[in-house]
Amino acid sequence: MIPVHLSPHLTLAEFTATQHREFLDEQGTPPALVLLNARRFALDVFEPARALVGPLHVNSGWRCPGLNAAVGGAPTSPHLEGRAADVVAVEVALREAYLTLAASAVPFDQLIWEFGRWIHMAVARHEEKPRGERLAIYTPGEYVPFDPADPRIA
Repeated sequence: MIPVHLSPHLTLAEFTATQHREFLDEQGTPPALVLLNARRFALDVFEPARALVGPLHVNSGWRCPGLNAAVGGAPTSPHLEGRAADVVAVEVALREAYLTLAASAVPFDQLIWEFGRWIHMAVARHEEKPRGERLAIYTPGEYVPFDPADPRIA
């Protein structure tokens, strides 16, 4: 049976939602490994992050391969494995949310400031140590270490 909730504050429907109607059927039936990863992401990363910055809206969670390609996702994206979500904080500014999370002990594999529009959060693969990468991207394909003094962080 497919779970309705991945964690207390994240539903499977939120994590798999898309506006690309051609992928609705595939998005609605994630593989078992994706479900396991999604639950681990929700419990280990999403919930602790939410506890620090308040409610988070998921713009993009798991992506089936077709959806990932349609939105320009990397072929190695952790979204494909159910290990990542792009989020925006509901009650605090994006910059404040990122800075709070970047300074926290949340076990991120990646925390990426993306184009000043959302925060990408990812959990490490099962039994791998989180890398704790804190990155930023301002130009497609060009990731740089996150620098809070960078004037592009508004």
